Amino acid sequence: MQFLQTHSLFLLGIMAAMLPSAQAQTSTAPAANPKTSANAGLKLADEAFRAGSAAYLQNDLHSAHIQFARVVQFAPGVAAGHTAFGTVLLAEGDARSAVKQLELARGLDPRDAGATLNLALAYSQLHDYAKSVQMFQLLDQTKSSAPQTLTPQAAIAYAVALTATAEPAAA
Repeated sequence: MQFLQTHSLFLLGIMAAMLPSAQAQTSTAPAANPKTSANAGLKLADEAFRAGSAAYLQNDLHSAHIQFARVVQFAPGVAAGHTAFGTVLLAEGDARSAVKQLELARGLDPRDAGATLNLALAYSQLHDYAKSVQMFQLLDQTKSSAPQTLTPQAAIAYAVALTATAEPAAA
């Protein structure tokens, strides 16, 4: 599975997610400082992201699942968290749940190549080959900015999806 290994994108996403919540504050806000609460939630999300990444790299999918579930709870507007959670769900064999998380990630950041690749794989596992081909084609279109090499598993999934959608010549 393709996995976001850098934390900088996640941190950048956290910063972007903070801006709308800070702007949404009004004079009718409760006495507790919402900015402090938001910062605490984002700090917890960052810690969970780091713990989930470490667990994933050690192939501890159960711990990674728990940590990335926390990430999307604490920072639902950060695409990298949904991508990471979707990647773990896919690795666990839960393609349906993975699709939900990866679609959320793509909705938040359509340029997220990891989400696009894993979404293509998840759709292929669900035998939704038309959507799988569409995601692989989107991935091909974004190669110019950040080259994405397909793993053997992904290349086979792409070829199967192309064949299933009556495009065997493209496979």
